[in-house]
Amino acid sequence: MKKKRLLTIVLMAFLSATAVNADSFFDKPLPICSNIQSYLAYEISLAVKSRCDNVGVSMTIKDLHQTFNSMLTSDDVSPEECNQGCLLLGATKGMSMSDCVKNVHVAPFVQGMMDSGVYSQDNCNHMRSRLN
Repeated sequence: MKKKRLLTIVLMAFLSATAVNADSFFDKPLPICSNIQSYLAYEISLAVKSRCDNVGVSMTIKDLHQTFNSMLTSDDVSPEECNQGCLLLGATKGMSMSDCVKNVHVAPFVQGMMDSGVYSQDNCNHMRSRLN
């Protein structure tokens, strides 16, 4: 009986702590074609956060992800085109779906965006002000 009660107390304490900190947790989207927009927004968010952290401007991945996810359109990412391309690469080169999404569709887009952007303290502060 005491073990069951102790287990209940420990479980409740854990769930309470998790609920309090739930906003700080953010699940990484899966790198699959049907989820490519969210995954791309996540990877852009990581890259932007890293660049802005380097100039002393802090932002959360969750806020950045929400912003970039709402900005991306089907012109930027198409689950259908991703699926067709990845199925072809899977059949001809044995590439897995996640590797295809990461390396063929997402990484070049993110790299192009990072190469064409200027991530100064002023630009990062401006971006952070638009998140709120």
